[in-house]
Amino acid sequence: QPELHWAAPIQSSSTGHCYDLFLFFLLLLLLFGCLFVCLLVVVVVAVGVGVVVVIIVVIIVVVVVVIVVLLLLVVVVVSVVVVLLLLSDFRGWYLEASVT
Repeated sequence: QPELHWAAPIQSSSTGHCYDLFLFFLLLLLLFGCLFVCLLVVVVVAVGVGVVVVIIVVIIVVVVVVIVVLLLLVVVVVSVVVVLLLLSDFRGWYLEASVT
């Protein structure tokens, strides 16, 4: 009789324990599911932001390169024009001096 008395509570407690474990695993699963979803969202956002940042950086780099190239072209053209003007001026002055 005492054995049965002990057996019944053990049985019920063990099933309750299993149920608790099941609930615990379910909670863990939900928690990991939420974490996974959050991680996925963070990764997607990070990748999206990364792509946007890369595009912005590429645009900035292209703009800077274009500006630098244009500035260099302007400097080269101006310097060539100035040198040509100085040379022609110098040549004209030299010819005038030699004539007189």
